Amino acid sequence: MMLPAAHRAFQTRPKIVAAPKEWSEAEPDFSLLPVQTCWPGDAGPLITY
Repeated sequence: MMLPAAHRAFQTRPKIVAAPKEWSEAEPDFSLLPVQTCWPGDAGPLITY
């Protein structure tokens, strides 16, 4: 059966690591994001989910 394999799969956890130091000190640059504008003259560009 696959019961032992499923049991091991449910026991796995993601490894949490700290961000590199240069990432935590840097200011975010939102101009690098690919943001779309739907219509000319729209209220955007808007960043959504």
